[in-house]
Amino acid sequence: MSRGRVFFALGLAVLPTLAQAIHYFTGLDSLAGLEIVGITDSNGMVVKNTLVSFSNKQCIQDLYDLDFPFNFINLPSTTHELANVLVETPSNELMDFFDIHDCKSFIYFTAGDSLQAKGTKLTPTSGHELDDFFWEKQRLPNVKIRNDLEKPVNVYWESWDGQPREVSIMELVPGQEQSFGSFLSHTLIFRDVENNMRLMARAVITDGSKPIVISDLLAGLADTEVLQLTDHQVKVWRGRLRTNISRLKQNEAQPPNVRTFTDVGFRKLRIPANLLRHLQEFLEQNEGKRVDEGWNEDDLHVNFYESMTTVVALDHEMRELVFGTIKPILESWIGGEKLDPTSTYGIRRYYNGSVLRDHVDIGATHIVSAILNLGQDVDKVWPLQILDHEGRRHFIEMVAGDMCLYESATSIHGRTQAMVGRTFDNVFTHFQPVKPFDVVAAEGVHAVVHPMLTEEQEWLEAEGELEEEGEEEGGIENVEGKGLEFEEGEIGDRLVDDKMGRGQQHKPVDNFEEGTGLMEEM
Repeated sequence: MSRGRVFFALGLAVLPTLAQAIHYFTGLDSLAGLEIVGITDSNGMVVKNTLVSFSNKQCIQDLYDLDFPFNFINLPSTTHELANVLVETPSNELMDFFDIHDCKSFIYFTAGDSLQAKGTKLTPTSGHELDDFFWEKQRLPNVKIRNDLEKPVNVYWESWDGQPREVSIMELVPGQEQSFGSFLSHTLIFRDVENNMRLMARAVITDGSKPIVISDLLAGLADTEVLQLTDHQVKVWRGRLRTNISRLKQNEAQPPNVRTFTDVGFRKLRIPANLLRHLQEFLEQNEGKRVDEGWNEDDLHVNFYESMTTVVALDHEMRELVFGTIKPILESWIGGEKLDPTSTYGIRRYYNGSVLRDHVDIGATHIVSAILNLGQDVDKVWPLQILDHEGRRHFIEMVAGDMCLYESATSIHGRTQAMVGRTFDNVFTHFQPVKPFDVVAAEGVHAVVHPMLTEEQEWLEAEGELEEEGEEEGGIENVEGKGLEFEEGEIGDRLVDDKMGRGQQHKPVDNFEEGTGLMEEM
């Protein structure tokens, strides 16, 4: 078994502060893109220990044969990140910069490296070789830990081998300091020797050059990341780990197995003036009905535990107006195929610090969709990041009154960098083709419908606007076994099996000319 799995740092999603799970930024093709997603800073320095792969949809199996990214998706983003460069012809800026034009090479950067140094290159022939290469870079041969408490303490690695378990490292008597070998990103836990009670501290090793002092951990003063968790928080913490793994696997599995309609997968337009006016007036008139969004506590697609999102629920009349206005626009965009509405959600408000991780929407019902921005008060552009059907990442700047049409079940999308500002208001509307179509779901995929907001449901019932279960208007169909519900933020708990079917059904019929590049205007 690989060291990456044996020494799995369980502390990926930290409560009550950070959700320390990697993003895995795919489809990168430019130096500017590396900075936008946070791989590098404005000075061209690599921010975290980063493993970079190269691939496209034709050669993605080469990565899977090396167990990438799946052997590495449990790393904590406190210390690590994964990135993927799109391989294409003609070559893009990043391919030329690294002088890599194949799908078999990797580059590793240590945090603080200059990107100009080009990192350490490896062309592994097996997953084991890649695993050994990576973990050798994480080796810390002389980590020091000091027990300055007045009682003996047992120290453990917290590892993962199908189930969380504690691997004993040492016992420290009061005043004792001892060195041991470890790896960057490992998680340590501590127990009182006398009663075996777990001390309320965990630490992800982020720096092996300074001694770990147990009292500093308990006081929250250490340079390592401190987790002071109850048993319930630990359960949530582990649930967020599973959620993140499912998200990343679904991003790999679903897009090749759902029908596409356009060449690119997205298009930015202006919201029709009449619809925009009615939505903005509705928001102003119903501001007093705003409620916190009802997230599952073990979710992390939106970082609600740091920056809670809120919702003003649309009533039946407004949902019908959204459906009726957007439906013909989407039908025209996808070449005239008729659509049925499946869900309209919002008005969601994001706040300062909000992050939305890359994801895909429901593979059976949320096929063609639109994001409508009703207003924003930001200090910095907060772009919608979206991957086209060739896997290239785009950064779409939206201002108030803009909408983005997108194939939401096949185009991975998110807003992965923290919003800088005060508010950002979106409505989401989803459709599926009238004509029946097959979704070749990944083997073992289990879909769970995200529960409606309790407050929103009560409000709709009070207004007489909540449809009966199973009706499509304004509701969310239960699509058990058909795909995961990955609306922009509307996610349920889920688990995905390792095995993934691939048979793509790609039938582009779109004639629109789509732009490319950073901060594109269409």
